[in-house]
Amino acid sequence: MARPSKIQKFTEALRDVLETEHSVGYAIIYTDNDIVEMVNEKLDPEDRISERTFRMYKAGNLQSDPFLDVFLPVYKRALRDQSSNLFERLSSEPPGAWQKWAWIIERKFDDWNMRAKTVDESPMPKQLVFSVKREGE
Repeated sequence: MARPSKIQKFTEALRDVLETEHSVGYAIIYTDNDIVEMVNEKLDPEDRISERTFRMYKAGNLQSDPFLDVFLPVYKRALRDQSSNLFERLSSEPPGAWQKWAWIIERKFDDWNMRAKTVDESPMPKQLVFSVKREGE
């Protein structure tokens, strides 16, 4: 007999964490590992999940679970809301003071990172080497 899914209780606690008031937003200022720890602190030990399971939830790589359809929208909405918040802050800064928000945006949201990234396979099996080049280099 399979274990009952933890995703429902985890998602309810995740919603509480991500919707907690913060000037920028928890999905922005904390790593995924931090978020997992914060959510797990709200749960009974038997309802907690690992960071690996959280990554699998985010990737949708778990067997069919009706609550998985609730988890991803909760997480993605928090990121969208906080991305919007960051851009609002960026646009409201006085001239010359917007860089701090641009720096956060480009590091948290890869789509806004304007550097060209390439992946080369190294001679060592199962090892990847990432190199980052600025446009025009």
